[in-house]
Amino acid sequence: MSTFQDPIADADEACEALRALAHATRRFNDPAQTYDVIGNLLAARCSVGGHEKLPVGGHGIAR
Repeated sequence: MSTFQDPIADADEACEALRALAHATRRFNDPAQTYDVIGNLLAARCSVGGHEKLPVGGHGIAR
């Protein structure tokens, strides 16, 4: 469970969760479930600052 206090423990947990997700999503019983998975991944990305424009190619060029 997330600690919100220990970034190393939380990162380890996130890594394990992503590995489990990668394994679980190799096959879907209902292809429509992919929308829920992608939506949750996008929400997670936004929660860590992924909503900002990121530099492309290391040259500071934003798309």
